[in-house]
Formats: sequence, C-alpha cells, structure tokens
Amino acid sequence: MNVRLLSLWALLVLWGLIASAMADSSQSGLFGEIYLTNYQHKKTNTWDIAVPRGFALKLHFRHFDVLAFSSCKHHHVEVFADRQRLGTLCGNKTSIQLHRPSSKLTASDGHIVKLRVRCTSVGQEGRRGFSLYYEAVDIDECGLRWDMQTACGHFCHNYIGGYQCYCRKGYSVQRDKRTCKVTDCGIPDDLENGSYDYVTARNVTLLSSVIGYKCDPPYYAMAGDGNGLYTCGASGKWTNTKVGQILPYCEPVCGKPERPPSLTQRILGGIPAEEGNFPWHVYFETTVCGGALISDQWVLTSASCVEHERTMRMWAGGSDRNALAQWRLLEVEEVAPHPSFARLLGDRPRSHFDNDIALIKLKEKVKVGPTISPVCLPVRHPKYKVGVGKAGYVSGFGKTEHFAQSDALRFAVVPVAEMSRCRDHFDSAWAGLLTGNMLCAGTMGIDACAGDGGGAFVFEDPLNPNEYYVAGIVSWGVSCGAYGVYTNVLNYLEWIESTMAGKIIMPPAK
Repeated sequence: MNVRLLSLWALLVLWGLIASAMADSSQSGLFGEIYLTNYQHKKTNTWDIAVPRGFALKLHFRHFDVLAFSSCKHHHVEVFADRQRLGTLCGNKTSIQLHRPSSKLTASDGHIVKLRVRCTSVGQEGRRGFSLYYEAVDIDECGLRWDMQTACGHFCHNYIGGYQCYCRKGYSVQRDKRTCKVTDCGIPDDLENGSYDYVTARNVTLLSSVIGYKCDPPYYAMAGDGNGLYTCGASGKWTNTKVGQILPYCEPVCGKPERPPSLTQRILGGIPAEEGNFPWHVYFETTVCGGALISDQWVLTSASCVEHERTMRMWAGGSDRNALAQWRLLEVEEVAPHPSFARLLGDRPRSHFDNDIALIKLKEKVKVGPTISPVCLPVRHPKYKVGVGKAGYVSGFGKTEHFAQSDALRFAVVPVAEMSRCRDHFDSAWAGLLTGNMLCAGTMGIDACAGDGGGAFVFEDPLNPNEYYVAGIVSWGVSCGAYGVYTNVLNYLEWIESTMAGKIIMPPAK
C-alpha cells in the first residue's frame, strides 16, 4: 500500500455521543486491539465497540492489507457510528470521509461504533488483513463547532467525559442545555384563595424580579414556612428561599366568627343565633342532626348521626332551615365513622356510645366567608382540657323547651359538669355506658336535645383570644333540659388528623 495514502487515513477519529457524564481521567479506560489475518472470501466479520458518553473513539491501523478494487465494493472495511457509515477502506484506495459530529448523531441516546469486514469475490489470492488499535479519548466539546456554532451560546466548561454551558447574568440555559435566553419567569401562577403583587416593579418578570403572594383576608391565612416572597431565578422559575417552587397554600382561618356569640346570653332552651355566630355549623337535613366544619373540606360529627344514612343532604351557611335556598349544599364524598364505634344491627337499642365520632369528606372545598368558616381543633396542651364549670356553646335545630323542632338555629351556653353528675342523674343501666372518652355537661334547664346530635360543643381558645375550638360533640342523653353526654374530641386528635391526611382507608359515602 502506498505509504503516503496510508498516512492520510491511518489515524481515524470517530466521535461518541456528547453528554455530561464525568470521568476520572482523560481516558475512559476503554481500549483494545482488533486484528484479522488470512481472512476467507465470501465472509463478513463484524465488531461492535460501545463508546462512552462524552468520549471519541480513536482508531489506529497499525497494519492494513486488503485486496484493492477501484470502488471498494468487494473487499473492504467499513466503519459505522450507529447506522451512519463513516468510511470505507480497501487496498491502497479509500473513500474515507472523516466524520464530524452532526446534530442527528449527537442527539442519539447511545453510540455504537461498528467495524465490518466484507469479502465477496472468489478466486483471489489471500491477503494479510489488518491490525487495529482503538481507545476512547475525551472530547473537548468547547472547542468543537456544529455548523459554525459553538457548543454553548455564551460560556462553555469542558470536563472529562462531558461539558457544561453557562450564561451571562440575566440569561438562563434552555432545555437543550446549550443555548442562552433572557431569563423571564413569565406571569406567576394564580393562588387559590389568594393573589400576588409585583414587589420589584409592576409586570416585570425578568431575572431577580420579586413577587409577593398573599391570602385573602380575613378568612384565609398562609400555611407552612414560606413568607410568600418568590424571586425569578436563573432556572426561569419563581422560587421561594424556603419552599422552592411550591406555591404557598392558603388555609381557612378557623374559629373566628364574624359575630361571636355572647356568654351573657343564657336563656332556658337557648336563643336564636344571629347570622355569623356559628359559621361552622352544618345542618343534616335527612337526620336533623348537626356537624361542624373543621376545614374547608371536612365535617366533624357523631357516628350515631351517620350510621344508618344512605343518602345524606347537608347544608352550611344559613340559620333558617325553612330557607335552604340561601344555604350552601354540601356534597358528600366519603364518610368515616370511628372504627371502634359499634354500629347497631337491626332495631335493637344501643348498648353503648363509646367512640361516637365521625368525619365526612366533602366532594369539593367550601369557599370560606362570613357565614361559612371552620372551627378550630384543640391543641395538645393542658389548657385545652376543659375543666368542670367551664362553659361552652352548643348550637343546633334541636327541640326547644316546648318540645318542638326549631326552625331557626339556636344556641345555649352549657357548663361542663363532673361525670358524677351524669351518673347520679341517669339510672344504673345508662350510667354504665359512661366512659373516659366522654364529657358530662349541662345544668337544670340548659342542655342539648333531640336534633342537636353531632353538633359541636365549642369553647373560647385559651391561648388565642377571640378564637373558638371544638372540645366536644353532642352524643347522647337520657332526657332534655338536664345533663347530656359529649364525645371528648381531645381523645381523638390522632385519628382525626390521620383520617384527614388520607392515612386511614375510609368507606365510600352511602
């Protein structure tokens, strides 16, 4: 073979896929030798070499002796990168074209260099074949050009096995990881039950601009650790220093009625509530029970109020059950009575009321406002354990002192009593149903009655003035106008929180 021609193609560089993989040295550790001697006619030999990302394959023919034909059609050595032929060699004539990376090749997911030797003619003298040494070497992507373009739009940093692009201040790297574009985070996402203001400059959404989210007062407040300030970052995303790109969450403010009830209003059997006194009260039309919103999607009630219901109709935001058109209909998604509450079978009388508590999940969140808002849950703190003599509010549409169902929402101020008061007031059979999960409350002439079941027994928050929390749920009693029994909510906080967080499987709504 002509030595001058051999020098033109004896060193053939094939480029591997450019990527961001790291390596410990200038070589990937891939090297080896391929040789073919005294090859047979009418035979094809192939070798596949996998090229690491970010490396090129260097082929060095130490010896080459293949039968020469003018067109290299019969005896030849072909080199492929994936399915793209890079060159053909034979004898002392060659059609080798040195491969430069193309956009199609560099966008491949992998890179296989295939070496194929093909012999089709017969009756020819044998040839000595070839000896080839190969090794993978790092590519300096920052020094390459694709169609007269550099690897990166602005700045390029090459490292062993790959490269990384950087942009000037005010620009950001795009999804192709090469080009740079002015960083614009765009119009911020809307916030449910909230809004945002431009802090830096109105309608400016470029790099380093700041916006501030806020929740709709006074019915919503921002939850979590974020402060509501988001900065347009180099990634082109609005980002908060504490919560990243997660939008803030506006949770309903609990326990703050627009018109708080007054403790001075003590009338036998209760008095009509003003609109906004008990915005958490939920009216159960199908059972004339009650419940309380404890979030914008959960209602707390007694298990005895929901155990036999197949179709539940609940309303919120009103005070007159003869004017339901002015209320908000609440659609039920799931009902979760406490798993330890024993449901009645048949028409047998109830033998106990322990764990008389249930949660109802609504299909949609309720928009909170002056007539609809949740009551707070108690906190795990000694001050939230209601003591004897402390008075709370009970609201509902239960029977009045005239033993007729009330059409207007009424409320009464009910004091907590010693458990012994209920034991003494009940006969021995009923007294035996009292447990440590219950509260005894009431006094002569002031008590909850039929139709008030499931309603909330609320108290002023001991640590947060002008707020209210639910300490009990109207559960059961022997007669109206004396002492009643309430489920102690403080004993069920873990179950309530787990159920609302979706950690307990709930049965579907009936």
